[in-house]
Amino acid sequence: MSSLEKRRTDVAELHPVIRDAVSKIIGKLNNDGFSFQLFEAFRTPERQQHLFAQGRTRDGKIVTNARAWQSFHQYGLAVDIVLKIDGQWSWNDSGKFAKAWDRLHEVGRAHGLKPLSFEKPHLQ
Repeated sequence: MSSLEKRRTDVAELHPVIRDAVSKIIGKLNNDGFSFQLFEAFRTPERQQHLFAQGRTRDGKIVTNARAWQSFHQYGLAVDIVLKIDGQWSWNDSGKFAKAWDRLHEVGRAHGLKPLSFEKPHLQ
């Protein structure tokens, strides 16, 4: 796997301002019965640009609107937290899963992080 494809999930790479909050958010969600896990934390500018190209100059669906250095991920100030159901990542935010994503945003806000309405897993 190339470095452009590899997600970084080590909370130690996050800025100290949000490091503890992220761990508490995931712990709280799991205690509440929502199976969220850290999908991606710190992101290099090269990876950010690679993701930005997806759906534009590379195959796939658009996954971000931010170019390199336009995302808080490059500063260690953002994370993507995603549902993991039966061992599989799930971005399903409709039906019975809508409540889980609403709870992610609620708990994130309670710990000082801001969710993005157009990118459900993202907290900064």
